[in-house]
Amino acid sequence: MVNIKKHRGEKQVTQRELASIIGVSRNTLITAENNPKYCLAESKALKLAEFFGCSVYDLVDVKGRLPYNVTEKDIAAIEKQLRG
Repeated sequence: MVNIKKHRGEKQVTQRELASIIGVSRNTLITAENNPKYCLAESKALKLAEFFGCSVYDLVDVKGRLPYNVTEKDIAAIEKQLRG
């Protein structure tokens, strides 16, 4: 996951506080912040996005995981799927 550290800084919340809010250990949150390929469980990612007031898409490097160049149409489809 990416952008967690950026969002956390904007909200001025510590790793320990955020980990408690979403129900993971601080070590799990550190891993999620520092490893762009790490994915939290869906329920935890949704809590994180809700806390930050953004979509899960904003927290996940979807473009970096796809084997082709992403178009705006692709992004719209991905966001739609993430919203359910």
